[in-house]
Amino acid sequence: MTAQEKCPVILLTGFLGSGKTSLLNRLLKREEFANTLVIVNEFGDIGLDHLLVTESSDTILELSNGCLCCSVRGELVDTLLELDTSLFRQVVIETTGIADPLPVFQSIAANAELANRYRPAMVMTVVDGVRGIEVLDTHEEARFQVTLADLVYISKTDLPENSHEAVRKKVSQINEHLTILSDPDCIPACFSGERTIPSSKPHASHDHAQRYCSVRLETQTLLDIPQTAGLLHHLASTIGEGLLRVKGFVRVREHPDKPLVVQVSGPMVHDFGVMDHWPDGHEHTTLIAIMANGLQIPVQTTFDAFCGNLAADTPDRQALTENPLSVPGHDFRR
Repeated sequence: MTAQEKCPVILLTGFLGSGKTSLLNRLLKREEFANTLVIVNEFGDIGLDHLLVTESSDTILELSNGCLCCSVRGELVDTLLELDTSLFRQVVIETTGIADPLPVFQSIAANAELANRYRPAMVMTVVDGVRGIEVLDTHEEARFQVTLADLVYISKTDLPENSHEAVRKKVSQINEHLTILSDPDCIPACFSGERTIPSSKPHASHDHAQRYCSVRLETQTLLDIPQTAGLLHHLASTIGEGLLRVKGFVRVREHPDKPLVVQVSGPMVHDFGVMDHWPDGHEHTTLIAIMANGLQIPVQTTFDAFCGNLAADTPDRQALTENPLSVPGHDFRR
């Protein structure tokens, strides 16, 4: 089978909160990405990102309970082996934000049957146009994602606080051979030919479980939009840089039949979105928080206090909102 007859595989990488899912949703609306199978991987044993990809469920597969570059590589191989590649134009694998892309492509190259049916086509890395320099300086995973990339997409360039020109320069210093784009409509469906996979190279350490943890935050309590904003800003300000990402759905009084989509990237609370309807079986507030290991208890405690899910020795919401670390200008008690 020639390279052009094989099913192309695109790796979509980028650190936590960089905007991978938003970019993926944009790409899937384009004709070149029609009939694309999407495989979504999330850190930990809890998943939500696959529900935020706005395509039919039969073209989305979820791989959770670990990271693709270490604990679930075998599951990825099994999934790809089971697919009928004639049904899809290409496969896009959205990795968790802390994954090293290299072992994923090496898994394909190392399996004779996969190597005969799939061709690694492109590594596309999303870099945050607001926080990119800070993230690249702080997290080795983000640097390795850029090092292996064929194309870097700089996100959030429409935000007033963006620093994408400085981010572009930083990215070029890490990898001077890649293509850098900030317009998603200019991203090609895939590069032609078969990508060469390095047999070995230094890559990010895979001690994710020792350095990061994830928590699923849920409540049946009906919240409102100001209260939700207060919760997210409070988490961002009090947990600080240890809070890597919060993403999910909130059920609010203003429109309980339509989920409010929220995201926090480090200290940055993004503008809220609204989905047309709830995913099946998820009609309640569900957030996934990823943070530095050891911070899961204060994150859970803060969430419970704002939602009224009080446990013994848990401060109430009034105590939290009167904290001097609260965000100025926000009345969280409404």
